[in-house]
Amino acid sequence: MRKRRIHTALLIVILAMAAFLRLGWPGITEFKYDEATMVRLALGLLDKGIWPTHGLTSSLILPHPPLTAYLVAIPLLFGRSPALAVLFFGALGVLAVWLTYVLSKKYFDERVGLLAAALFATAPWAIFYSRKIWSQNLPAITVVFFLALCGLVVARRRSMVAWVLIALGALMGLHLGGAAFAIILLLVLVLYPRTWKTILPPGEPFVRRFQWVAVGLAGFLVLMAPYVVEFTSGDTSLADVLDRAGEGVEQEPISTLPARFAARVATGHQFHALAGSKFEGYYDSLPLPNLNDSLDYAEVWLILAAMGYVVVKAVFLAVRGARSEDGVRGSPEGVVVTILALWIVVTIGMWTATRGEIQPHHFIQLLPAQYLSVGILLFDGVDWLGKRSSRLESVAVGLIAVFVAALWTWQVTEYLGMLRFVSTEQLAGGHSTPAREIWRTAREARRLARASDMPIVVYTLGDNPEQEAGAAEFDALLGDFDLYLVEGEALDVVPAREFVRITTRSDGTYGLEVKPGHDPVDAAALTHLSNGVDFAGISLESLSGEIEPGGELPLMLRWVIRDVPEEERNYSFTVQLMTEDWGRWGQVDDHFLRMDYWHEGDMVLTFVRVPVSSDLPPGGRYQLVIAMYAFQGDGQQGNVDILDAAGNPAGQLIVLPLD
Repeated sequence: MRKRRIHTALLIVILAMAAFLRLGWPGITEFKYDEATMVRLALGLLDKGIWPTHGLTSSLILPHPPLTAYLVAIPLLFGRSPALAVLFFGALGVLAVWLTYVLSKKYFDERVGLLAAALFATAPWAIFYSRKIWSQNLPAITVVFFLALCGLVVARRRSMVAWVLIALGALMGLHLGGAAFAIILLLVLVLYPRTWKTILPPGEPFVRRFQWVAVGLAGFLVLMAPYVVEFTSGDTSLADVLDRAGEGVEQEPISTLPARFAARVATGHQFHALAGSKFEGYYDSLPLPNLNDSLDYAEVWLILAAMGYVVVKAVFLAVRGARSEDGVRGSPEGVVVTILALWIVVTIGMWTATRGEIQPHHFIQLLPAQYLSVGILLFDGVDWLGKRSSRLESVAVGLIAVFVAALWTWQVTEYLGMLRFVSTEQLAGGHSTPAREIWRTAREARRLARASDMPIVVYTLGDNPEQEAGAAEFDALLGDFDLYLVEGEALDVVPAREFVRITTRSDGTYGLEVKPGHDPVDAAALTHLSNGVDFAGISLESLSGEIEPGGELPLMLRWVIRDVPEEERNYSFTVQLMTEDWGRWGQVDDHFLRMDYWHEGDMVLTFVRVPVSSDLPPGGRYQLVIAMYAFQGDGQQGNVDILDAAGNPAGQLIVLPLD
């Protein structure tokens, strides 16, 4: 009874620590293109009823399944803040720690479960990935899969086949790497063919015989259905994707990198990478000496040794079982160790043979196998010593406790220190600006815009949320408003009415202000174009003085959106410096505001610097020639017509003499 209470108390402490580290400070996390894309897909489902059929694009150019977006939609049902999604995935991370204990207690050893859960609870990289919104693999679902698989093969519970298939559908629906679990399932069924009798018991009526398989397959198909639609709808061609993947990615050599990443992702080794070039300052900010190369690195080697031990033990138990009198190679201990070994070998082997770039986060799908392996190795050692001396056993248990306590102290310090460092420093090449900065800016912009139903103009990196990070981030946070996404310093938008303006500063922070609409006098049209745009003039100040050969001619062009065409097309424009004989002595081309952000009456300002040829003839009479164009479906350039007073085409060039 006393031992039971001690174990319960330890489990409570472990889960409390796991919750503290995963649920605290949700704003100190990353919110970049991947995270924003998941939020955009989830909000598209909730706001517009658009069912996602794919997720992010993999390194093989093949899109991942979309299940993560559906999971993100769950917390966003209660509010639009991505912080809710961070807390949701953090809570799933705590659940994974508890399920690790449950799996081990049921099929390995309670001591192994406590140790594995303890290591899982404070591992910095495991915590970091558990709080990311784009989470490609969820250890909680992984453990459910192996709980069900062990229940099916070891406990011979037929209903578990349904949970195996449903969990498999979830794992494959989260990430393409989930295919590893399908391989594991097939290998287990090959190694333990008697499981087929558990799944489909002979002699039973047809309906009862297939009922659990049918339930599992139905769940699997529901979870994978959106991804099937992606390829059957014609939006994505599997053949084309595979062709591009084969051309664009070279075969990776066989190396030890996957095994090293598999171990590292379960520890805090090289956690300082999040501090980028300021990693030395990060270590100096910690209240403890740098123990990364001792404790964290020791844990990496311990995990590598433990995973190797589990594989060897599985082979040994299989051989011993095959040589036993009854010839049974499927003893409960042998089965669960073999399943764990397959988990390790298949995952590492799959990424070793991959054609894509190998990243540490690929091995999230191995968690928590690393910790279970360590627990098996250490407590097998404890039991071996206990057979020789109870004193040696006590000493070994004490050393394990000291190691875990030291690791906890260091890794909690390491993780919390990084949160503090990230929130106070600009970390080039490391952790991005904490999400709370952009979330706070978006909340304030929403408050200001909602008061007077104002549009929001955001100056950020990129204007296409489908492809570019800055655009995706603000579209996810403010996409339900009248939103303009403007890229770079060469383009400006001034709505016809008062608006909220957000600018992105070089230090990762944001400026926020309310600006008046444009002056109607500046919007008087000089030239009407057939695409709904009016040319409203050019800055006179930039035309003062002589045009110098080899110099630049800075110009600001004013355009007004007269009408928004039904046909969506993006335009570019050209500004050329010419003499009266149409000799060209300078030219610049740039893109116009994306049509997604066109609104009637808005003014668009474009800033260009026309490079002047060094051979410009002196004393000539010059003119500016301006035209707007778009690329057609065949890739050919088509200029936009200029309209006369009657609305008929009257050429394609705007000519401004420079007198």
